[in-house]
Amino acid sequence: MKLFYPFLFILISSLGLSAQRTINVVGTSEIMVEPSIFKFSIMLREYQDGKNLKSIEELEKNLLKALDKADLPKDKLKVSSFNGSMYALRRKKDPEFRASKNYQLTLDDASKLDRVMENMDKMGVTNVYLIDATRDDLPEIRKENRVKALAAAKEKASYLLASMEEQLGKPLKISEIPIAEFNNSPANTRGFSEMAAVADEVMVESYEAPEFRQIKVVNRIYVLFEIKDQ
Repeated sequence: MKLFYPFLFILISSLGLSAQRTINVVGTSEIMVEPSIFKFSIMLREYQDGKNLKSIEELEKNLLKALDKADLPKDKLKVSSFNGSMYALRRKKDPEFRASKNYQLTLDDASKLDRVMENMDKMGVTNVYLIDATRDDLPEIRKENRVKALAAAKEKASYLLASMEEQLGKPLKISEIPIAEFNNSPANTRGFSEMAAVADEVMVESYEAPEFRQIKVVNRIYVLFEIKDQ
């Protein structure tokens, strides 16, 4: 009979574990933050000015001068694409060919774009729009928001159990709930894309012009709590 005692102990332990009382809840936290980094796309395209062709080189120099007049460093401007490789040869074959070049301009203040555009040859600008509006401290903001979501889960579990005269025990499992990604292209210079990372929801809230829309960061945390035995 002694040989059965260890098995009996394991059986009793398993039954005790399965009888553990628990409560699971989801805590959510949302915060709104102002964007502080603005990434604009600027496209330049050659055009005919009477008998003279305004080349892509001239337009690029004009853009760099506009940055200088706006007191912006040139390293804020990066070439993102160039449709005009060996364009001199292509123009010989096709006199109507016009080279184009796309740039990304990163600003810490969206209103600075107006200062740039005021000093540019606008005839050579075919498109300007906002690619992205974000913050460099978003990772830290998300960390703080996750902690708030966890606190919200604890508070929710506490008042639910209190309504049944039960007490909250220790957390047994904590996991973050992934939130679906969004990626909508901006329609104009006053709109910007919705962004999200795995388990983070960064959405766009609309406000009246000329204000830019704020970034909404949403985090959801699932927690399984133990219910204390009375």
